[in-house]
Amino acid sequence: MIAATARLARRAGLGAVLVAAVVGLAAEPTRCAQVLDRVLAVVNGEIVTWLDVRAAITFQLVRREPGAADERDVLDALIDRALMLADAGRYTVREPDQEQVDRQVEAIRARFPTRQAFEAAVSGSGLTEGRLETFVRDSIRLEAHIEQRFAAAAQPTEDEVTRYYRQHQTEFTRGGSVPPLDRVRDEVTARAAAERMAVLVSEWVGRLRQRAEIRRAGDAVRRR
Repeated sequence: MIAATARLARRAGLGAVLVAAVVGLAAEPTRCAQVLDRVLAVVNGEIVTWLDVRAAITFQLVRREPGAADERDVLDALIDRALMLADAGRYTVREPDQEQVDRQVEAIRARFPTRQAFEAAVSGSGLTEGRLETFVRDSIRLEAHIEQRFAAAAQPTEDEVTRYYRQHQTEFTRGGSVPPLDRVRDEVTARAAAERMAVLVSEWVGRLRQRAEIRRAGDAVRRR
């Protein structure tokens, strides 16, 4: 199995990084070999597997564009996440407390009708509850880093708030009429800031991709 996986990795163009990872984990349980046999990408040496993608879909672990549902969209999101986490690791970010982590893990459990359904999904995904908790903890750290890094720059000026209000009046319609700006200023400001934050994060990810080595199964090595 390991030798076959290494051959598949070479054919897919994932190169020495992936082959070394496969051989290095040869002594791991069969389940690990099965995960590595489904490698989809290597991001600066970090492996993203098919099971990672399926778990992200099953537990709704990554944000996606409306209507985006295929595995490639989720793989892109996980690649971006890996790049952002690596970059955020260069900065000091306060670790989330356990209560915050527990709340978010519980929110994920609540997406399933019963505890048994959740446990079946965990078992079927190749994930463990410990890895799920680690994913959640990293996500909280990443959100804190993004807030710390971009929140101030995302705050709109008064002119930008007014312009956003005028350009999106239908979104603030109440009872068939548009309230004056002063009545919805906080909402307008929050939406304008969120939109600007999304732009800043997208630009950040774009720069990270340009510097990164991203190898996908079936693709030649490329820098994006």
